[in-house]
Amino acid sequence: MESITDVLSNGLKTVQNNLVLFGPAIVMSFIMLIPLLVYIAAILVSFYVFELTEIGGVLIFLLATLCFILFVLLASAYLTGGQIGMAMEATSTGKTTLDHFTLYGKKFLSRMFSISIINLLIQAAALIFWIPAFYAMYNFILPVSDLVNRSIVEFYLMFPLPILIGVILTLIYEVIVSVLFFFVSYNTVADDLSVIRSYKRSVSLLKEKTSQILLFIIVYFFIIFFVSTVIGIVGLIISFLGSILSLILAVVSTVWITRYYMAITEKPLYVKEKITNY
Repeated sequence: MESITDVLSNGLKTVQNNLVLFGPAIVMSFIMLIPLLVYIAAILVSFYVFELTEIGGVLIFLLATLCFILFVLLASAYLTGGQIGMAMEATSTGKTTLDHFTLYGKKFLSRMFSISIINLLIQAAALIFWIPAFYAMYNFILPVSDLVNRSIVEFYLMFPLPILIGVILTLIYEVIVSVLFFFVSYNTVADDLSVIRSYKRSVSLLKEKTSQILLFIIVYFFIIFFVSTVIGIVGLIISFLGSILSLILAVVSTVWITRYYMAITEKPLYVKEKITNY
């Protein structure tokens, strides 16, 4: 099996030899401008024509928001399936084309969309950790007339402390969930699994190769955090350049994770002009 450093270096070579990998992300970025402009126009209509105090304005706002979210989820599902498919082809054969993007994007659209919905529901489950904070807000902040009678100790016990607990528990929950389901989208495409089997496979793979996968995830997120910080700083200076770097990072990340998944599941990898079975 390839080492993590080999996965990262060979992944970069794969991207360098297949610049077409950036094509779908660039095109999709421009396509997304259309629904975004339509959504902004709908919001302006709901505010300035009907006003949100009228039922017509509320309905337009809610409908526009729902349609925009649905379009984003569908577009992201298509893009994710297509890009992972392209990354898989480039990783296993050394070359990929836009035909692969279309093929995998269509084939896995419904499954990627289902995974997006399930992930949203899983993340939404973290709201349970905020119940104490919501309760404190209801009992402490809302009765404004009684605020002057509250002590500073009572304030910290009833409001900031529950929020701090909520933040900590949410972060822990999100880290655990991210690790457990790290490969869901990738094993769906690479192994052509159903949605439910993909979640089960991601968990079972983590159990089988815990130390290897955790090490890769730690290294991967460290690199992503460092590069994202640099991109954020660059974006503050030149926003357009920051957007380009973010797009590059997204494509490279997809190739890295795809290659690592294929490595640990012992699939053929294209290395130095030859296909190697690890």
